[in-house]
Formats: sequence, C-alpha cells, structure tokens
Amino acid sequence: MSSVGGKFSVIVPTLNEAENIGPLIDRILESTGGFDLEIIVVDDASRDGTAENARELSATRPIRVVERKVPANGLAGAVLAGAEVATNEVVVVMDADLSHPPDRLPELVRPVLDGSCDMVIGSRYAPGGSTPGWSRKRRWMSRAASAAAWPLTDVHDSLSGFFAVRRELLRQIPADAAGFKIALEVLVRGGDELRVGEIPITFRDRTLGESKMGTRVILTYFRRLLALSGWRESEDTPVIAVAKSVAVLLTDFCVFPAGMALGLGLSAAQIAGFTLATILNLFLKVKQLPDRRPPGLQFFFRFALVALMSFSLRGGALATCAKVFGWPPLLAILPAIFISAFTAFLGYALFIWPVREQYGRGMRWRVAALGVVAFLLALRVVYCAPVELLPEEAYYWNYAQHPALSYLDHPPMVAWLISCGTFLLGHNSAGVRLGALGCWLIAAFFIFRLARDFFDKTVAFRAVMLLALLPAFFGIGTLMTPDAPLIACWAGALYFFARVFFHNSAWSWIGAATCLGVGMDSKYTIALVGFAAVVFTLLDRDARRWLRHPAPYLAAVLSVALFAPVIAWNAENEWASFLFQSSRRMGASTRFSLHELLLSALVLLTPVGLFVVFRVFAGGEKPGTPQRRRLLFVRTFALLPLAVFTYFSIRHRVEFNWTSPLWLVALPSFAATLAPAEPRRDWIRGLWVPTFVALIVGYGVTLYHLALGWPGVPYPAHMELFPVGWSSFAAEVERAEVRLESETGAHPMTVGMDRYQIISELTFYDPDQREAIPEGVGAHLFGQRSLMFERWVSKKSVVGKNMILVGLDRDEVMLDSVPRHFARVSDPIEGRITHNGKFVRSFFYRIGYDYRAQRSD
Repeated sequence: MSSVGGKFSVIVPTLNEAENIGPLIDRILESTGGFDLEIIVVDDASRDGTAENARELSATRPIRVVERKVPANGLAGAVLAGAEVATNEVVVVMDADLSHPPDRLPELVRPVLDGSCDMVIGSRYAPGGSTPGWSRKRRWMSRAASAAAWPLTDVHDSLSGFFAVRRELLRQIPADAAGFKIALEVLVRGGDELRVGEIPITFRDRTLGESKMGTRVILTYFRRLLALSGWRESEDTPVIAVAKSVAVLLTDFCVFPAGMALGLGLSAAQIAGFTLATILNLFLKVKQLPDRRPPGLQFFFRFALVALMSFSLRGGALATCAKVFGWPPLLAILPAIFISAFTAFLGYALFIWPVREQYGRGMRWRVAALGVVAFLLALRVVYCAPVELLPEEAYYWNYAQHPALSYLDHPPMVAWLISCGTFLLGHNSAGVRLGALGCWLIAAFFIFRLARDFFDKTVAFRAVMLLALLPAFFGIGTLMTPDAPLIACWAGALYFFARVFFHNSAWSWIGAATCLGVGMDSKYTIALVGFAAVVFTLLDRDARRWLRHPAPYLAAVLSVALFAPVIAWNAENEWASFLFQSSRRMGASTRFSLHELLLSALVLLTPVGLFVVFRVFAGGEKPGTPQRRRLLFVRTFALLPLAVFTYFSIRHRVEFNWTSPLWLVALPSFAATLAPAEPRRDWIRGLWVPTFVALIVGYGVTLYHLALGWPGVPYPAHMELFPVGWSSFAAEVERAEVRLESETGAHPMTVGMDRYQIISELTFYDPDQREAIPEGVGAHLFGQRSLMFERWVSKKSVVGKNMILVGLDRDEVMLDSVPRHFARVSDPIEGRITHNGKFVRSFFYRIGYDYRAQRSD
C-alpha cells in the first residue's frame, strides 16, 4: 500500500545502541512492508559506533542519520531534532533498545494516517498492555511517575516513549523542552482538543546495551512536569533566592516574640509578624518580575489573594499547635511560618505569574481546580481540631457514646462514623470530624466520575472544585452531621444510576442499591433519589427496558437489607424514628416557609450559582440526542426532590440544609458552563471569579476568627450557630460542680435546660468525659423535650440527686416546674463565657437539691 496516505517517518533517538540498531531496523521494515516510510536515527554522540552502524545500514535501507555532536535537552531534544528533518506529516517515536514492539507499528500509525486521531500511544497500562519481567519496585515507581502526570493527561500511559503523532504537534514544542517524556509535552500542549488513542503493548526490557534511566533523568522529568503545570522558576541564583527567603522568615519570626512581649496576644502578634514579612516579600517579588515589567493591578490582586490563603492556613496551624497540642507560642509559630511560606511559594510560582504558554485548552483549569481543592482540604485539616464543635456535632458524639442500631431523630451512620474517627484520633474535635472529611472525599470521587462520564476530565476537575467551594458542600465536608454521609451516598447513587441508564451496566444496580441502603442509614431523605430513579425509568424510553430486568428488583432487596438495622430498631421502639421524621413534622403547626427555602438555596449555592443551576435546568436540547437524555436525568434527580421540599414548605417549616444534596446532580453541567466550547459574552461569567474569591477568603477569615479571633472583632453571642466559648462554658460549669460537691459531699448531675445543645457541649468538653456522659441529662426531667437524652437517662434513675441547671438565658432556668422537683432550689447565678480572652455572653445556672420525679410529667 504505497500511497500518500501510507507515508510516515520513524524517529529513533540513540545513545550507545550499536548492538540494537540493526535488529531494530530490520524488525521495523518487516512489520511495515505495506507502508512508505523513512527511519530517522538521531544519535547523541554515541561512543560505541551507533551512528556509524546506522550509516552503513542506510546504504540499503530508508534510513537518515542525524548526529548531534553537542546533545542538548536529552531525549526530547533528539526527538525534536528528528521532527525538524522528517519529510512526512506523520511521525512515530520509539526507543532503540527493542523494548517497544515494532510489529505494532501498523496499528499504532493507522488512526493518525486516516485522520481519526492526532496522536496514538502504545500503552503499557491500557487494558491488554503489560510489562513482563519488571520488579515490584519498578512497577510502583513507574505507576507513581504516571500518577504525577495524571491530572494533566487523559491516557493510561502518558509516559510512553512509543507513539505516533502529527509532525506539526512535535514542531510546536519549544526547543528548550528537556527530559525523556516527549509524549507528555504533546499531551499537555494539545489539551482537551487533542484527539488521542491508545493501543496496548507488551513492554520488554532491553537485552543488549545499558539503560539510560538514572536519578538525573527522574529529577529532570519532575522538573519538566512542574513546568508543564505552569511552574515558573525563580530567575535568582540559588544563593540569592535562599538569602531572600531567610530575610523574610527571620522578619516574621523576630516580630512575633516582640509582639508577644508587648502584650499583643497570640493572634495580634502573629498578624504583625506576617504583615511585615509579607510587605518585605512583596518588595522582593516586585524586583524579580518577569521581563522587569512594572506590576499591574492584577499582580497585586493575585499577590493579596495568595497572602490571605497562606495566612489562613498559618492561623490554623498556629491554633492547633498552641491551643490543641499546648506548645509554647515560640515553638508553635515555627510550623505556622513554614506552612504559610510553603503555601505562598506555591502560589507565587503557579498563580501569580505562571508560564502560560505551556498549556493546551483546559489544562489551566485543571491546575487551578487542583489548587483550590488542595487549599480547601488543607483548610479543613488545620482547623478541624482548634475550632470547637457545633452543638449538633457534640450531640452526635453523644450518640456514639450510646451505641444503638438507630436513634430517635436520625439513623445511626453519623454515630458509627464518629466512633471510627474518635477511635483513631481520640475524643476530640478532629476525631469527631474525621468522618466528615472522608465522606467529602468519597463524594468528590463520585462527582468526578459522573462529570467525566457526562463531559470530560477537565469538566470533572471543575465539578470537584465546585464541590469544594460552594457553601452547600464546604460545610458538609467540614462538620460532622448526618448530611456528610448523606452527601457521599447521594453522589454515589447518582453515579451508579448514570452508569445504569447511560452505559447499560447491570452491575451498577448493586452500587446504586448499596448507596441507597447506606444512605438510608444516614438520613431518610435519600429515598427521594430512589423515587427519582423510578420516575426517570418511566419517562425515558431507553430506561424502560430495566422494568423487564431482574437487576432493579434485586437492588431494592439489597437496599432494604442494608437498611434492616434501622427498621429493627424502630420495630422495637414503637416506630419512634419513623414517626418523628414523618407525622411529627407533618403535624407541626402551619407555617409558610417557601421564602426560607429560596433563601437557603441562595446561600448554599450563592446567587450566581443558583442562577447558573436554574439555567442548566431550563436548557434545551434536540429530542433524541444523548444531551437530551442527560438533561432529563439532571432535571428528574434535582427537580423532583425540590418539588417535594417546595410542597412541604408551603405549610411547614423547612430546615436550612435540606436542599444541599439535590444540587449534586447539577454540578457537572454547572462546571461545563464555566468554560463554554465557544467563547461568548455572558455577564454572569464575569461574576464567577469574584464569587469564588469571596468564598475562598471568607472561609479562611471565618475559620481564623473562630480559632484565634481577629483583634478588636467581637464574637457573636449565638453560640448555637457559631462554635465559640463552649470549652470556656464547660470549665465554668465544672467549677460550679466542684463547689457543690465540696459543699454536699456528692458529685452533682448537670442539666442542660434547652433541647439538647447545652448538655451535649458540656458533656463533650467536660475534663472527664467518661464521668460526664452518665451524669449529663436534659430538661425532660422538668416536662420539657430533650430528644435522645430522654431515652438515655430516666427520671427515676436520678431521684435524690443534686443538680446544676444550666441555661444560656435566664428564662431557661426559671421554669415554673423546676421548684416542685427539688427539696430546695437556689436563686439563679450568672456566669461569663469567654473565648480567646473575649467576652461572648452570660449564662445562668441554679442548684437543685434532692431531685424528685413527678407523675404529672
């Protein structure tokens, strides 16, 4: 088949391959007899006669020899030199050591020749590929190197040295590209528009000659990978760069103790040190701007954003070391300074002035999304311990101290996760919240897979970024509530149902059933996902085939089996949880709250996000197209639950967080709109960047205030909404308990006089948690409601006990029913709650002697 369509060039870089070059060329020609090709041997000053052997072969074979007397930029430079002299528009790159199979050349090159692909890679890791004879260490090293490039590529084996590509794509790579993975250069520069295919190959180790792999080659690869990610190296010499860094760090470290000595306090002293160090750093950065151009407004905006991000992480590290670990301030500031310096270093190199020319379409989004997600994950980690628990979190921790198959107001999954977290990290805030972070990571995995199936990998990265950024999901991944496992299961169910309906995967019914069953063990509202799946099956013609298949019915059985523990608990407890979540809510007093539902959506998605999401719902696609089915899927799985909540809000009160999970299905489509295929003017897109920046800064500023406090800024008094002062509150109550015990000789019980918040927090922050758990009780002792505390502590079991009745408001401890339950009760006593040395609010307590149960209660 000698025709124009069958022409291609084979580029073979060589370095001391005299023993291999002859057999390789013979095998290439044997495998490509029907093609019109040339073989270009690019020799990098071999000392074993490789170039001479190739020239001898060129007398009878279609070989051209290019000798680089002074090789530059490694294997990449050799490939580019071969591309410059190639006469055909399609080229193949392969090694000379016989590790790449020449017999796969026809299959490798045909898709590029016929125009269906821009590049085809011979892959060791695609299904069917293999690396026989490799040690386990080498396999792991190769996989680790490929994993490092995974965010920037969409193929299994981005580090393959065996590929076919259009010559013009190689010629677009700059001459200074260094390293041995030229395919990675093509993939990153091509971006989302590059049409790439893969064929599996068997990669065999060389039998002759020596490998060129070494430490220097590996370091060059990772340096080049950073460059392809946009990393700009400093123009300073190493000595000058180190001197500048030391000057900034010393400024920071020296100002901090000076501030502490002047009595500024932990927060103000570290702000002073950071501010002066940042000003010095700004001065030094301006001096080294690329091309010595004067800084513009964009530079200062980006510098300020990076500074605020590094400051946020620094504050969390300082609070953790000083307040949680109890380190002295001068020691605690060291890791804080290191973290802020490292964050700023990454931000300067990748964000303030990145090397943009390395990117193909979509690559910049991937790097930006990874940066945002990594920052927000780090923010959660550094603040999970120093930020106090919300009352709900403390209440669910009390769940975990009373193991059961379910509970009155929620299923047991939240308690099980807290038990696992506290087993690993101890009974502290980090242990309680560990499960929330794990659930967010699971949700991110499923949303990534769903978005990639619906669109592409770049959209998937953006979808995960939205999952990290939007308030609806940032809080869920930070706080340990039943919504955390609910979100994880909801995302998993969406992914598996998409696999069922769009890929006809019968096995995915098992995944969907598992997510629904475990989700029902988390929160009952996930039943709406199952309902939506039924409705979609009935509405969609292609999906109706599943009505005749056993898989969905077996899946329903599996879901019920996973939910069986909760059913069993309810059966033994007069269906208490089911009634609590159904008839109790439906029987509540009439209250119109549709406006509250809309307000919650505005806050959870932001106004810009809500507008975009509803524009996604209103989008139109041509009937019969895959996009039309996808839109039906999104509408069904989002709007059906929304309709249920809307109907409920017309006559009943809704909870602020109810709508959070239903927006998950819209995230891939939302992410796709961030960068449309064809740029067009759209005023709403102009609001994305300030919205995202406001969220990033807002999270950091808020968490910093909760942990360390901004100087001069008071704390809100609503402790049920802002987790501040609870440990101080518990310490004050503990002192009252000690005084009462010294007075009476008996250890008293503590009663929280609201529904559950006070006693949950006091139990968690009591210095002796093990002792506090059985001695904490709710206001049900006086005819009020206290949820699960009513079941954990009965009135009869505490008869004769002395008690401290605690309330945040005076009215809570002044109930008319209190005096008749005691032989004697004191007047209310006022106490003070503080946080980081600031007054938060007052609280009140009364002392009751000799508790008596009343039949009327």
